[in-house]
Amino acid sequence: MSSTRHGRAPRRGRASTSDPNSPSRACGQRPQGVRLGFDGRVDQTTRRPSDQPDLSPDDLAGAIAPLGLRVVGSTPTGWEAEADGDRFLVTYVPATQDAPWDVLRDRVTRLMSVEHEHLAPLLAAAPVQGRDAQHPRGAALVWERPGMRLDELVERTGLALGHVVGALVAAGRAIAALHAHDLAAGPGDLLAALRVGEDGNVRHLPDGGLTSRPASEDPQSRGEAVRALARAGHGLLARAVTPDGAARDLAHLLAATGLDPQTEPPAKFLEPTQVARLAAEIKRRSRGAVEERDANVHQKSSSACRRKR
Repeated sequence: MSSTRHGRAPRRGRASTSDPNSPSRACGQRPQGVRLGFDGRVDQTTRRPSDQPDLSPDDLAGAIAPLGLRVVGSTPTGWEAEADGDRFLVTYVPATQDAPWDVLRDRVTRLMSVEHEHLAPLLAAAPVQGRDAQHPRGAALVWERPGMRLDELVERTGLALGHVVGALVAAGRAIAALHAHDLAAGPGDLLAALRVGEDGNVRHLPDGGLTSRPASEDPQSRGEAVRALARAGHGLLARAVTPDGAARDLAHLLAATGLDPQTEPPAKFLEPTQVARLAAEIKRRSRGAVEERDANVHQKSSSACRRKR
C-alpha cells in the first residue's frame, strides 16, 4: 500500500497507489467549502510529534522514501515532508488489536477514495514495517497540508457566531461523508481534528478514526460522532463567542443532542448533517433579526430627521 504522484511523489489534487489491490484515482479540482474568513497558515516547528512517541524519524523516513518524500520538520501531531518543492503533512496510524494491519489497510484504501470539500485530502499511504514483514506496525499517511488546528487558531484570533456555525457545518458534512463510506470519525477530540487552511476553508483531518469501528460494526459510533460534534461546538462557544440570544439558542441545540456519553442522542439528531443544518438555521435567523433591527433603527432615524425639518 503506497501512493505516488506521476509515479514518483504525491501531488496535490492526485492520489494513486502501487498496490494492485487498491484503487487509483485522480482527484481533480476540489469544490470550495465553508470558509471562516481568516488565515489559517501552519507555523513550521521542529518539535517531535507529541502523540507518536513510538515512531522514530528514521522509521518514518524509511517508510515514505519510496514515495519520493523526505522529512523536513515536525509539528506536535505529525511531520512536514517535501517532494519537488511541495510540502505535505505526514501522520502515523498504528495497527491495533481492534484494527490489525489488514483492517487498517482496507480503511486507508477506502479513505483515499473519499473526495469531500471538508475532508483533508489523503494523497498517499505507505506501510511502516515492524518485526513481521507480513504485518506492518502501522501506516504513514501523506496529506495535503490542511492548515492550523482550529482550537489553536481560536486562542489567537477569536471567533464570531458565524465562525462557530461554519465550523460545525463543515464538521457535520465531513463526518457524514465518512459515514457514507463506512468510516468512523473517531472517539477523540473532534475540535483538535478541525483545521483551517490558508484559504479559510475548514477541513477535518480524519486519521483518528481509522482505528475505530464504523457504524456497520458498532451502531453506537454514530451517536458518539454526534456527541463529539456537539462537544466541539460547546468548546468553540465557550471560548469564542460573547453570549447573546443566538449563541444561547445554539448552546441549547447542542445540549439537546445528548452530550452525556451514557445517553443516546434523540433520533432526530443521529445524523451529523441534521445538527449542522439546525446550527445554520440559527445563524440565518440571527442574521435576519439583526437586519430587521438595523432596518428599524434606520427607519426611526429617518423619521426623526424628517420631524426636525
